[in-house]
Amino acid sequence: MTPSRLLALAALGLAGCAAAPPPAAPPAAATVTEGATWMLSRLGDEAVTAPVSFTVKGERVEGVGPCNLYFGAFRRDGAALSVGPIAATRRACPDLALEERYFAALTDVTAARVEGDTLTLRDDGGAAVMMLDRAR
Repeated sequence: MTPSRLLALAALGLAGCAAAPPPAAPPAAATVTEGATWMLSRLGDEAVTAPVSFTVKGERVEGVGPCNLYFGAFRRDGAALSVGPIAATRRACPDLALEERYFAALTDVTAARVEGDTLTLRDDGGAAVMMLDRAR
């Protein structure tokens, strides 16, 4: 065997011993998109049919609750986020208890994940606080 062929075989052998590149990380799920409007479909374990909207505009969240218009602060810090405090108009209606639970749940949110047309807002324990569907 010629020295150049031996060298080529040695190089080929060493190349086979090189570590394979690590597998690609799965793509991160999208997060809340500014300007997109979402409609509440679940609050905790409860299905919601009242028209409740959620829209992020810069450092603010706004929407229509079951009874009132609302707005509040929206802050992002890397993957973490926070909502609130929430302020709202003061109209009474039969769904006021749902609205109060919704506003309280918003202030528990620390993370968001979008999968398809569903936005899930979670608390710091990872539990789903609420689920919203992209408005059409």
